[in-house]
Amino acid sequence: MWIPSSLSPGSRLFSVRLTRRLALSAFFVAALFVAAGCGGTGSGNTVSGKVTLGDKPVGGFVTFVDSSNKEVASAPTAPDGTYRVEKVPVGQYKVIVKPLPSAAAPPVGGQPPTPKDAKPMEMKDMAMPGAQKSTSPPKKYQSASASDLSFEVKSGKNTYDLPLKE
Repeated sequence: MWIPSSLSPGSRLFSVRLTRRLALSAFFVAALFVAAGCGGTGSGNTVSGKVTLGDKPVGGFVTFVDSSNKEVASAPTAPDGTYRVEKVPVGQYKVIVKPLPSAAAPPVGGQPPTPKDAKPMEMKDMAMPGAQKSTSPPKKYQSASASDLSFEVKSGKNTYDLPLKE
C-alpha cells in the first residue's frame, strides 16, 4: 500500500498532526474533569442556620465573601430568619448580611415616577399574613470590611447561626 511521504510516520507533517490531536484530546479530557466537578466548585457543601437580632428574625441575603473580597455564594433568608446557602467551596469566609431590596427601590437605569407622598416600604409590611415579621440587618453586617462574622466551610453540611447585635 502506498502512503504519501508527507504522511509517513517520520515526516514533519505527520508529527504536527499527531501533536495537534494529542493537544485537542488533552483539552477535552480537562474539560470533562471540570464539568464533572473535579475543579473544586463546592457542589456538595451547604451552610444553613438562622439570622436573628435579639429574638427577632432578620430578613436579608446571607453572603460568603472570600479573602479577595469576592462574593462566592449567597441566599435569602426565609421570613423566620432561616437560610440555606448551597454550593459553597471549602474555605474561610467573611459573612455579611445584606438587606432585602426595598419595594420602593428604583429600577436599574433610572427613577420610577412616584407620588410625592409615597414612602419606602418597611420589611414588616412585606411579610405574608401570619408570617413572622423580620427586621433589617444592622449596617455593620452589610459589608465585608465592617462585619466581624467569619466562618470556615468544611466539606458537606455546615450549620452557622448568626445572632446579630446592634
